[in-house]
Amino acid sequence: MVPDAGEVELKELVAQERGRLIMRLRPVREGSVCPECGRSSRRVHSWYQRRLSDLPWEGIPVRIELRVRRWFCDNDECEQRIFTERLAETAPWYARRTQRQSAALEQITMALGGAAGSRFAVQLGILASDSTLLRQLRRRAVANSAATPRVLGIDDWAWRKGHRYGTILCDLERGKVIDLLPERTAESAEQWLRGHPGTEIISRDRLFLCGFAAATSG
Repeated sequence: MVPDAGEVELKELVAQERGRLIMRLRPVREGSVCPECGRSSRRVHSWYQRRLSDLPWEGIPVRIELRVRRWFCDNDECEQRIFTERLAETAPWYARRTQRQSAALEQITMALGGAAGSRFAVQLGILASDSTLLRQLRRRAVANSAATPRVLGIDDWAWRKGHRYGTILCDLERGKVIDLLPERTAESAEQWLRGHPGTEIISRDRLFLCGFAAATSG
């Protein structure tokens, strides 16, 4: 039921009017680790509340109210005197969506594109505009683009269905999007490969192109 039972526990489940559920969660760990120096802390400074969108239940939108803590860092040499609790498996500290909802939206966007993906998400009970879906996928691609994949998947991808198409690049071994190219030409894909040497296998429409990968890497 909860995003990650190792990080949070359910305190209350509330059914609101207009068909929405509220899950009130709180952390289960007794301490936290300073993100700056890595030192553990058990001294709570204060509490605050985060609001997150989560996966719907049978089409019913779900919102999480997560009560998290701020901690004192007891390392005198650390500049981070007070830090916020990190619950990475539930949601990144800056996010407004849970990890599992973000992952679902990413898969929807990869399959359908922005506008069609947004319409499908609304039918499932997830409110997200087409620009939000595209921005999230692009941000994830940028975050994953540092490492060159050994097995690369290349396919056409719709920025706007029926109007504008680009190229989506995926690390097939990790199952992650690593980049989005503005065009779907062979030249743009070749340019990317030359700038990211190390790919051994390329898969396009289920065909493995080992020789092309070796040639561009060399």
